Amino acid sequence: MIWFLTASTLLMALALLVPARAGMWRRRALEIALLLILALPILRAVIPATPESAAPKWLGQIRVPEYTLSAGLVTLWGVGVLVGGVISLRQFLQVGRLFRGSRALNDRECRHVSGLLHLRESCVERQFRLSADIMTPVALPTLPGCVLLPTDWQTWAPRLQLGALRHEWHHVTHQDAILGCLIRVFCLAFWFHPLAWHLAAQWMAACEHEADRAAVAGADPVHYADDLLAFAVRCSRREQILPLGLPAFTRSALARRIELLFDTSGSRGRSRTIALLCIFLLVCSAIFCGWIASRQPAAAIPSSEVTLRLSADAFPAD
Repeated sequence: MIWFLTASTLLMALALLVPARAGMWRRRALEIALLLILALPILRAVIPATPESAAPKWLGQIRVPEYTLSAGLVTLWGVGVLVGGVISLRQFLQVGRLFRGSRALNDRECRHVSGLLHLRESCVERQFRLSADIMTPVALPTLPGCVLLPTDWQTWAPRLQLGALRHEWHHVTHQDAILGCLIRVFCLAFWFHPLAWHLAAQWMAACEHEADRAAVAGADPVHYADDLLAFAVRCSRREQILPLGLPAFTRSALARRIELLFDTSGSRGRSRTIALLCIFLLVCSAIFCGWIASRQPAAAIPSSEVTLRLSADAFPAD
C-alpha cells in the first residue's frame, strides 16, 4: 500500500509539472499519468521478479515496505468513497433530469445550427437540444454526446453563438464529459489525496483551453475574448453551478483562459518539449516503480544448514 501511494504521488506530481502553455500535450500528460496509476498493480504483476542480490549496489538499500491498513483506516476510506459516491450519484441524476427536461430542436433551429457548424441536420437533430434550466451551453456525458443550449441562445450576438457552439462541439467530439466522469471516479478512490483533485482540476482547465482554441480557429482572438467578457457580465447576476463539473461555455478561470489565447511566444515550443519529456519520465517512472515492487529478497540460508556449517570441523580428518 505504501508503495502504491508513493508511486501514485510521484506520477501525479510529474504530470502536474507540464506547463499550461503546452496545450493538448498537457492534457495528454495528465491522462497518461492517470492510466499509469491504474496500471501500477498490473506492472507489478507482469514484470518478472528478480532477486535483490541481482540489483545494482545503489538499489540495495531500497525496500518496498509491506504495510496493511488498519481496519479503522479502511473503514474511513470506505466512508469517504461512500459519501462521495452518493454525492456523485445525485449529481448524475441531476444530469438525467436536465436531459429529460430538454426538448429537441425544431427544423428552423436545426438549420441554423447546421449552417453555423457545417454539420448535417440529422446530426444536429440527434446531438443538440434546448433547455430552460441552464444559462450556458453544456455538453452532457451521453452516447452519442449531446449539447444542451439555453432557450434564449438565438438572441445572442451571431459571433457569440458561433463561438459557443464551436466550444461545446469540441467538447462533444473529444468526449470530454464522459472522460470527466471517469476522472471523477478516480478522484473518489483518491478522495484523501489533494494532488488527485488538483490533477482533475488541471485536466478540466486543459480541456477548456483546447475548446477555446477550437472556438477561435480562423477568427480574431480579440473578438472571442470580448465575447467571453460580455458573457461573463451577462452571467454575473446569476451564477450557475453545474453538476459533475460538466464542460460548458462559462466564465470560469476567465483571466487565465484569455491569457493563454493570446500567448504566441516561443515558450509554447519549450512547453511542448517539457511535456514530452514529462511523458517519457512518467512511463519510465511507472516501469521503475513496478520493477522495484517486483523484487524478491535473496533466498535465505536454512537455519539447519547454518548450524551444520558452524559445527563443522575446519580441518576434517582424512
